[in-house]
Amino acid sequence: MTGELKARTRALDPRRALKLLRETSGGSGWDIERLLSLDVIKERPGRRLTVRYDVAARRRGGPPDEYALYGKLYRGHRGARVHRLLIELSHRAPSGLRFPEPLGYEPRRRFLLIAGLAGRELSGLLGSPEAELHVRTFGDALASFHLLPVETIAAALPVDGGLPVHDPAAEIDVLSRARERIREQAPRPAVAEWFDGLSKQVSSGLGKPPEGVAGRAFRLLHRDLHPGQVLVDQRGMGLIDLDDAARGEPELDLGNVLAHFSLDDLQRHGRIGGARRLGQAFLEGYARRGSFHRDRLAFYLAGSCLRLASLERLAGGGISVLGYADLAQALMREAERALVAGGDG
Repeated sequence: MTGELKARTRALDPRRALKLLRETSGGSGWDIERLLSLDVIKERPGRRLTVRYDVAARRRGGPPDEYALYGKLYRGHRGARVHRLLIELSHRAPSGLRFPEPLGYEPRRRFLLIAGLAGRELSGLLGSPEAELHVRTFGDALASFHLLPVETIAAALPVDGGLPVHDPAAEIDVLSRARERIREQAPRPAVAEWFDGLSKQVSSGLGKPPEGVAGRAFRLLHRDLHPGQVLVDQRGMGLIDLDDAARGEPELDLGNVLAHFSLDDLQRHGRIGGARRLGQAFLEGYARRGSFHRDRLAFYLAGSCLRLASLERLAGGGISVLGYADLAQALMREAERALVAGGDG
């Protein structure tokens, strides 16, 4: 049995998992008494396994209670980087912004253990009467996240992991992979040609930073940001799943959020409705303390729409009222609109 398979077996066996949780959380101040249940949340074969552990525990000498902990089993060394990043963020968290608490990292098994955050996913609140308030507050919180001292944080991370740079060239590479996917699954050749033209326009724009953008300092990015990664409660906003955190241009995170507002509209209603209003509120909130380049945002927004258009799974499993062909083309129209409108969202 390989080491990777042994680690997976240990993480999923209730008796052995309890021992793993206790070993990993040693020194955190948590006393894990019992494992109540475990469930696989997500698995990317050969890359990462995420497990939810419901436990009875005492937190730093407090009264016994039930908690949700999350264990992530990594193939490589990313877990060590994420563990250290969460420690750094816990020391620097701006007011109104929370991050998962790291309980420990077991390097031999490459197992990261974190405490779950309370709150409702922002994705489930986009149709509520308070949606504009929530996304405006989120925009403000995201700006404070982008303003954290990225170079200081990066210097504190493991040398072999570090904090990667996701520059325009890396985003162009992401878009090229989306172009390959759409060629394989586009319903008609004309759709693939349309996608190809739009993606080349985005790649050209990203590759030629305008005056005022070229040479500016990169910011701390979430890099996989969408409303499902944001938790809302009375204390503010929580950001989860920071596995892909990187240094880069803030417009990447902004564009990804705006694209997901449109995706949510299309999946739920088959047309664009509140996404425009929510996008404006989100950018207004961000502008309270952060700044962005509107034309730069247009290219990242268009690129995010195209990447989403290339993911057939976004129309599967009953999560979209639109079939894949219609959803993909609607997202491509959003990409086209972003390029014409200059990033109005």
